Amino acid sequence: MDRLNKLKNALDDFIDSDYFQTNTKLLRKEFNIPKNGFPITKKMKKAISQNELESIYPPGYLHKKILTKYKNKVFPNNVFLINTKINKFIEKFPIDDMSIDVIFRIYIFHNKKIYKLLDNYDIDEINLCRIEDFKDITAMIKEYFYEPDIPDFLIRKSKDYPIILKLHPEISQRDLISYIKRNWKVIKTLLDQYKDKNSKLSKTRTRNPDIQKRNDFIYKHRNLSRKELSKLVRGNFPDNITQSIDYASIGKIISLEKKRRS
Repeated sequence: MDRLNKLKNALDDFIDSDYFQTNTKLLRKEFNIPKNGFPITKKMKKAISQNELESIYPPGYLHKKILTKYKNKVFPNNVFLINTKINKFIEKFPIDDMSIDVIFRIYIFHNKKIYKLLDNYDIDEINLCRIEDFKDITAMIKEYFYEPDIPDFLIRKSKDYPIILKLHPEISQRDLISYIKRNWKVIKTLLDQYKDKNSKLSKTRTRNPDIQKRNDFIYKHRNLSRKELSKLVRGNFPDNITQSIDYASIGKIISLEKKRRS
């Protein structure tokens, strides 16, 4: 607990410093953020009381919604610029961690110091694991830093794997599992941005391997007559997965397998 109190004191000193305060004032002025920040919403108050603030305020994500909610004049694309500027001046704090990033951003946007996020903080995990929105980063690099030749394979990778975890060489299995559990709501919030509800993967159900073997067998021998195939299936598979097999069900299985493989 002493180490945690020292961390909170260090955060206090950093936020109160002329360096942090000056940069915060300049950023608020540049991006039309109220001098004393935006008010804390009911949703945020509830999240604070439940120590779940990270689930609605991951760094670099919900600022766009915050600005829109309060009819801020900042163009949506400039949200990236805000995050870039924030990252640049908070990187002087010696600990790089998501919970701490959120604390800084809450102060910048709302003028409140909220250390409740650190109540269950495992100080031994710091700097061992980081969450990155890889797809967002590649898109922003291409658009804002005028890098049209960013490798296509990175664009493809970011599409398939939009959220990445950066691991420090000294991280242990226990550290990683603990970090993922502690930050799962944040990870899920970020993943949900990119989830395609119409994708084949999202619609795929877990299959019984024995039934799938039976279905593969039926599809392989689909050119046989239904009568021959039915007899063959019953002779090669146990009763518990053949008792419902008849001519009609064989035809349906072949049709479904054909559709699945197309």
